[in-house]
Amino acid sequence: MRLSRSMSVALVFVVGCLTYLIPIPASTGSIQDAQTHKAIEYRPLPSLEPVSGRIRLPGVESFGIERVFRKSDRSDQHGGGLPPWNDIEPLGFGAAKEPKTGQDVTVVPLEVNIPAFNLRIVSVEKKQRGCDDDNLETYWEGKTEDLHFREFFDARPIAQRREEFPFDVVMIYPSVKYAHALGRKQINKAMLPKAVASRTVEAAIDLTNDSIPDLLIVSYCCGNRTRPSKYCDYTCQESYRRSTTGWRKVSSAGPC
Repeated sequence: MRLSRSMSVALVFVVGCLTYLIPIPASTGSIQDAQTHKAIEYRPLPSLEPVSGRIRLPGVESFGIERVFRKSDRSDQHGGGLPPWNDIEPLGFGAAKEPKTGQDVTVVPLEVNIPAFNLRIVSVEKKQRGCDDDNLETYWEGKTEDLHFREFFDARPIAQRREEFPFDVVMIYPSVKYAHALGRKQINKAMLPKAVASRTVEAAIDLTNDSIPDLLIVSYCCGNRTRPSKYCDYTCQESYRRSTTGWRKVSSAGPC
């Protein structure tokens, strides 16, 4: 529910047999943590500049899906977070080469009406991953600046999502001039690599403003490439990047 600037509300907290009323001031462009009273100022969403016509395919070193995580001091009976939200976890991404702090990474929200935008990288850490302790892959994990955007605090969760994990985003490094998420109804088999079934596509990103995907992330049942991952316990994931010569698989992952 949105509140006008002339409205105010109160949150009710029950501790033992005592009831406390904590007033929440009318919205003034910031939100306030009901327990700590720490004001969080909203920032304007730094959306990408509009482009005209088809643009050149940019170089992309890494891309992947991240889940938005909103934080709150309230929870439901199952332990899930409930509004009002007092913070959002900074986003992370992995890269084979070391990113530089101060550079930008492009964020593309999925299945919500929020445009792509850039965030600054504020920290970078060297890490390892893999199933075999004797053959681990070294990579770099970057973390972004805060996500104090009204659009993220106000967004309703997409279908079958808990309130604190409302939607996913695709992280693209280095940042790009244009990025747009295509819905499943906007893509067809002719646009995809031969091995990919359209219903397994988790993210399809257009980077050239021609309504054709240039980045793909697919997720499927490990024993059946055409079956979406939501129908099974053991899932596999693949990422594809388009080049001037066609699609190239750039990563794959599955259970150990």
